[in-house]
Amino acid sequence: MIDPEFLDSLRRFHVIVSKKVTSSYSGERMSQSTGRGLVIKDYRPYVAGDDIRTIDWRVYARTDRLHVKQYEE
Repeated sequence: MIDPEFLDSLRRFHVIVSKKVTSSYSGERMSQSTGRGLVIKDYRPYVAGDDIRTIDWRVYARTDRLHVKQYEE
C-alpha cells in the first residue's frame, strides 16, 4: 500500500514544481559559440565540404552566391 507520508511529500513536491518563476533575468548576453540552434546568428560564404542543409536558398536567390547559416547554440 501507499504510505500517507509519501503522498504528503509528493503533494509538496508538486507545489514546488508548479511554482511560477518570478525572475526578471532574461539572458542579456549573446552566445559566443555557434552550433545547431534555432536562432540564426550570422551568415558566411559557402565552402566546399559544408553541410548543404545549412545553405540559405533565399540569400542565394538574391545574390547568386551560396551562403551558409550559422546558428546560435
